[in-house]
Amino acid sequence: MAFAHAVVQFVAEEVGAEVLHIKGPAVELEAEAMRGRGYGNRGSVDADVLVRPSHVQRLERALAMHGWTVLYEFEDGSPFEHAATLARQGLANADLHRYFPGVEGDPEKAFERLWASRRTVVLAGRDVCVPSIPAQRMILILHAARGRSTAHLAEVREAWLELSPADQLAIDDLARDVDARVALAAGTGRLDTVKSARSHDLWLALSEGEASQARLWRARVRAAPSRKSAMRTGLRLLLPKRQRLAVALGRPPTTWDMVRAFGGQIGRGTRALARDLGLDRGRRA
Repeated sequence: MAFAHAVVQFVAEEVGAEVLHIKGPAVELEAEAMRGRGYGNRGSVDADVLVRPSHVQRLERALAMHGWTVLYEFEDGSPFEHAATLARQGLANADLHRYFPGVEGDPEKAFERLWASRRTVVLAGRDVCVPSIPAQRMILILHAARGRSTAHLAEVREAWLELSPADQLAIDDLARDVDARVALAAGTGRLDTVKSARSHDLWLALSEGEASQARLWRARVRAAPSRKSAMRTGLRLLLPKRQRLAVALGRPPTTWDMVRAFGGQIGRGTRALARDLGLDRGRRA
């Protein structure tokens, strides 16, 4: 994986794209505790790179010229649509992040804040840029907050409590600057301090390992910053992801495949919503 990081760095330098290497082998010793003690069995299998948003297309084109192919575009990835996955034979896949989930501020400004305090480490014999130690810790906490392992999150929260007040304050200050306070609160067990935030319910659901897709759908729609964004989010979450469907089918999906997949998702969503409403009525009874 370190070699994939080094290759992406080489290509980025070739075209003047600014990138920060995150997670995996890019995490320095001072931030290791934020992985959680059981990280070894849950580690990232891709080379994760945070790209200055205005440089994403430039880097994607350059990687394509060096033999990389897109497995999943941003829209085909997680519901946050934050990363595209690229592959090249003989190397680990690369996840190009245009922002990091939990960072709700302007992506370009957030990147600039992280870039201004960057550090340099060596991966596979090549100098690469990584975020500052507080930023590395923050990113690992945000990642744990949206993970499906509550045991992992508990370990990360323990590591947070073991930090000095000064180290905690440095992370809090950074989270304020990039508007990641809610996700950080979820990762550190302090969600009660941000109850009025629009994304509170989403990060509560994610950090508690909510399994109901209907509840997650509602929480994501509520977390949207505007009515227009909420409508787009609600619709995007219902539409089938074309590239993932292609992988499942082993061929490009036809229009009928997409219609059938959409109908299936609507059906599953309706049943899940009915179950949730039934449970809610039961709790109120």
